[in-house]
Amino acid sequence: MYQIKNAFLIGLSIMLLLVVGCKSDVTDLNSEKLMKSWQLVSMTKNEQPVSLTDCQQGELILFAEKNVCYIYTACDNTDLRSAWNYEIKTMILNISDYLPVTFYIQQLDAGNLTVRYYDYSSDGKLDTYKKYYKSVQTTLENGKLRLKQ
Repeated sequence: MYQIKNAFLIGLSIMLLLVVGCKSDVTDLNSEKLMKSWQLVSMTKNEQPVSLTDCQQGELILFAEKNVCYIYTACDNTDLRSAWNYEIKTMILNISDYLPVTFYIQQLDAGNLTVRYYDYSSDGKLDTYKKYYKSVQTTLENGKLRLKQ
């Protein structure tokens, strides 16, 4: 009886290690896909295209290691250093400087990132936004994120 109990516990331990090991590989893979520089290329509001100005298309974001991200907003020439967190199960992306807005990742592959989020209009209506980003090469110097020339 003692040997059967030990065999069962050993088997259970091995199964748990395999499950935990597989889960962390998936999380790391998806975080790795996100951890690069992205440039805003288009946007929709309630499924309708929004015309972006040249400066809006200059918006950059870099998801770096240790959950640090750098954001450049070209329209007002602002550089932010923030924190980010990505929950793979819910596909929720939080960026601390944008909280309480929560981003939902719709697409994430080697070259494209699409996020959906909700915001209230001035008349109290809940609007749905989607931002479409492409992967780009950037430089980061003294906390300033810019497109690589």
